[in-house]
Amino acid sequence: PVIFAFATIEGNSLIENLRDPGGNITGVRYPGPDLTAKRLELLCEMVPSIKRLWITYDVNYPTSKSALAALRPAAKARGVSLVEVPVTRVDEIVSELRQRSQQRDIGFDAMMIMPELHSQSPMGWNAIRKFAASHKLPIAGNAAIQAEQGALFSYAPDIKENGKLAAILADKVLKGAPAGKIPVVTPESRLRINYKVAQELGLKIDNGLLKMADFVIH
Repeated sequence: PVIFAFATIEGNSLIENLRDPGGNITGVRYPGPDLTAKRLELLCEMVPSIKRLWITYDVNYPTSKSALAALRPAAKARGVSLVEVPVTRVDEIVSELRQRSQQRDIGFDAMMIMPELHSQSPMGWNAIRKFAASHKLPIAGNAAIQAEQGALFSYAPDIKENGKLAAILADKVLKGAPAGKIPVVTPESRLRINYKVAQELGLKIDNGLLKMADFVIH
């Protein structure tokens, strides 16, 4: 039996469906497409004036396609134009932002971190957060730690909770349950708002959002 603890199931044949995964596999889903669309929703609530959103992603990374499939129609419905920067190497992100810094109009008014590795690597993330800080741009973060490192907010599952959910599934398998008959579970996501960054950007965060947040960083 196989139990996954942090896997995207969209755009591949890993399982048959959530309720009945099939084969000899089950696990904890990473809800990448859902989270990507939700991050846009949260960003627009916190910064209603957004019209152009910068995103970068590795064109070869498996989760990019499913995340984009969720984000593109969500952005269109909100009247937000996506400034897409597809890359294959991390240094392309650095070069892209360096070139934009030399332009009078950088071409966007917010940034979002996609569920892929290049923008979340040390080099990629450092380039993005430094660019955002120098141009006073809000960042919708992917990983929880990004809210503590300069993003306006992050919205993501807790890794420890993922592990606990996977342990429960493992216990069921060890007690004789066929893995392929155990429904795949989706963890809850946690909202972290960096109130200090919001103040630096001159943003007024709605009290309802602050109450909804699991963590508020001051």
